[in-house]
Amino acid sequence: MEGFVVGSGDGGPEFTGRGEHVLEVPDGLSGGSGGRVILEAWAGFLAPGFTMYAVRENGRQRKEEFLGRSGVGRGRAHVLFPVGIYPRIRIDGGVRSPGRWNVRFLALDSLPELASENTAEASRFFSVGVPGVEVSVEFGSAGGCLALYSFEGKERQVLTRHSRRFEDVVTIPRAGLLAVEGEDLAWGAMTSWSLRVRKSA
Repeated sequence: MEGFVVGSGDGGPEFTGRGEHVLEVPDGLSGGSGGRVILEAWAGFLAPGFTMYAVRENGRQRKEEFLGRSGVGRGRAHVLFPVGIYPRIRIDGGVRSPGRWNVRFLALDSLPELASENTAEASRFFSVGVPGVEVSVEFGSAGGCLALYSFEGKERQVLTRHSRRFEDVVTIPRAGLLAVEGEDLAWGAMTSWSLRVRKSA
């Protein structure tokens, strides 16, 4: 396991390293205990990515909860993370070393506004400031889900979802955080998706 470097990127603290690692969740994250932040996770060039588990210990008992995966290679995945519950995050590569890993903690109010055209191959969150925006969505062979969260990252409303390739047109009913997720609420690498604004409010 190689040591990691702590930095302060735009929007929140950033960590990077190589190999399996247990990362201490930094103090003073936006939202405080009970709030939410986004883990932005990406690997090295052409790397298959890594898995993140939230870790909590109580005496001799250790509990782990699957959080999500990074994007493949340098593709960045967004993972919703509850603050104040789990003090550590374990980074794991499965049967092989995760190689280079990068994790940045993003405040929800630092997320980008939904652009007119958006495409990626990983889960992603966007800020939508007004209700009534109409978007066309297209998901690749594994399908996916488009969901709307409150600005606090808590209440969740599914707008459309399928487990196969599909296209749809959706009107976003209220302001909030728009999330592109895996079909089974999975955060991490996905088959390609696109999201285009058809009509602004």
